[in-house]
Amino acid sequence: MRKIGIKLWPDGKKFYDQIKEQVDFIEIMAVVGEKYKWLENWKKPIVIHHEHSGMGINHANPKKKKINLRSTKWAQKLATKFKAKKIIVHPGNVENKDCSLAEVVKQLKPLKDKRIIFENLIYIDKHSGTYMFAYNWHELHYLCKKFKTGICLDFSHATISAKELMIDPKAYLKDFRRLPIKHLHICDGKLELPVDLHLHLQEGNFPLKKYLKIFPKNIDITIETGKDIKKAMHDITFVRNNN
Repeated sequence: MRKIGIKLWPDGKKFYDQIKEQVDFIEIMAVVGEKYKWLENWKKPIVIHHEHSGMGINHANPKKKKINLRSTKWAQKLATKFKAKKIIVHPGNVENKDCSLAEVVKQLKPLKDKRIIFENLIYIDKHSGTYMFAYNWHELHYLCKKFKTGICLDFSHATISAKELMIDPKAYLKDFRRLPIKHLHICDGKLELPVDLHLHLQEGNFPLKKYLKIFPKNIDITIETGKDIKKAMHDITFVRNNN
């Protein structure tokens, strides 16, 4: 049976206290310097999410190697502290002509951390206006092969990429089944609006029930929605009922 978790940031203690009994694991954003002391008595699994472009991190950019490494070291430290088996990483985006997938490999592979898995990103990020790496099967396959690892498949990222590329989202998602999927991310959104909205489940029009049927039921899934406790409880119930 699929394990269900929610994603928390450093300011998430109040929400955690309200919902901790309803989830099987917690995913935390590894913001540098934040120790999550309020999770030290949590007995269930924890998944680590590495800082990403929203916080200035870009593993594809050689000019950011120093801050990238600092961020990675912190994610590793938290993973060790909480005995996490997965560190979810966004490969990066094109900020300049020197950015590449090869640079992602160059920066991260020497760490030899088998906990790292790569998340699929959005073809064109509307917030930054930049092309993002690992939005498709081919680039994720390249990373999986180089690192001998798997992926975190984000339903919203895949749906938005498919719409930008004028491909059927369900068919686009099915293509990722050829990769070793280690984790899933779910939220709702609007098919007519290619933006990562992180809506509560059934507040948008993504065919989420169909999406969930595409993938094996033994893959853990993080609900990436808002922190309205009533709606979050509905999100958890929705995923459990569609397992």
